[in-house]
Amino acid sequence: MIASQADVFAGIEAVFFDLFDTLVRVDGSRLPSVEWKGQHVPSTAPVLFSEAKDLLGDLSFDQYLAGAIEVSREIGAEKTASTVEISTNQRMTRILERVAPDVDDAIRNARAEILAERHMRMLADSLVAVEGARDLLEAVRERGLRVALISNFECTEAVPWILEGTDLEGTLEELIVSEDLGICKPDERIFQTALRSLDTQAENALHVGDSARADIWGGGRAGMRTAWINPKDAPFPFEDHLPSLTVRRLAALRAWLSGA
Repeated sequence: MIASQADVFAGIEAVFFDLFDTLVRVDGSRLPSVEWKGQHVPSTAPVLFSEAKDLLGDLSFDQYLAGAIEVSREIGAEKTASTVEISTNQRMTRILERVAPDVDDAIRNARAEILAERHMRMLADSLVAVEGARDLLEAVRERGLRVALISNFECTEAVPWILEGTDLEGTLEELIVSEDLGICKPDERIFQTALRSLDTQAENALHVGDSARADIWGGGRAGMRTAWINPKDAPFPFEDHLPSLTVRRLAALRAWLSGA
């Protein structure tokens, strides 16, 4: 156990980072906008609807969107309950099953693969690096620490596209992605896999992320030190496995690294 937040990097050999809303974020201006319940939100749905229109008959866009959101909520609840990952291909298949139940399985599955890749390409193109991300990753490596990714992400194939598009390529030694393993954070097994990938022990590792449950509670339960990116200064919602360090911005970790 560290004595104080100032000691968070003491004895650390490896630093693991979450991906979304930790190293990269969505720039909503790069995606189409849809109106849902009185709000305009960025979404790939208009493009996916257009590319599946020949399968959907008279289904309106609003009906398609409602079905897609319903399936996504169901998948989110399943993943939270079981920590089993569900791929983007599976998500798209289930959406098409919901909104176009009479389509032949082979045709539906083939179209789901196309929609999944289109969705991920658009998502990758919408992402930008979080301020200070590359500088921090390079600073961590310059300190002689090993650096890797632990991401809850439905499409491993898209991770290199994302890193290249956000100028983060070459900064991470290993990419541990939930789709590959079939399990999500906070499942301890994904952290254990990550530790083995860098041949280090939990007590010598720090995990950085924005999710209180997946990253901080999960990493802490696996025995790692944790740094919580908490821009809204929210209270930590669990009684155990509290973060070793809390910062509002990723870039603030540079100061803690410099003081180690």
